[in-house]
Amino acid sequence: MKRVAGALVGAGVLATVTATGPLLAAVPRVSLGEVSTSVVRSDVDLGEVLRAAVKEQLATLETPHAERGPLILSAALVRMETDGARVTCVVSATLRTARGGTMLAIVEGRAGVVTDEPLTPLLARRAVEAAAHAAVVRVPDALR
Repeated sequence: MKRVAGALVGAGVLATVTATGPLLAAVPRVSLGEVSTSVVRSDVDLGEVLRAAVKEQLATLETPHAERGPLILSAALVRMETDGARVTCVVSATLRTARGGTMLAIVEGRAGVVTDEPLTPLLARRAVEAAAHAAVVRVPDALR
């Protein structure tokens, strides 16, 4: 009877370890926190564009050097300027620990789009998406 009970306890522990392994692997290392913008356009919701762009980048982000537990990335669209045929966009992001909120890094991404036409909503989206990508790809290096 003791052997059977021991085998069942052992099987239960094995099942628990096996079941939690994939669950832990499914938890993203870097989650999206706050998203804000100081740039306002009436023809496109730049905050939502930034949120979608950062989420997309975080889905594929690899952080092999993140040993501080789960992390949170907050992003802000801080500037969008038009200079002749060039639109420049700047995204600033802060990286902090999920537990305790210790700030680990501030990264910035800049992108420019060259156009011969006025700034359309599509071009504004592309500039924000490119700047978000430029910021998020800096996260693994910031964790080193």
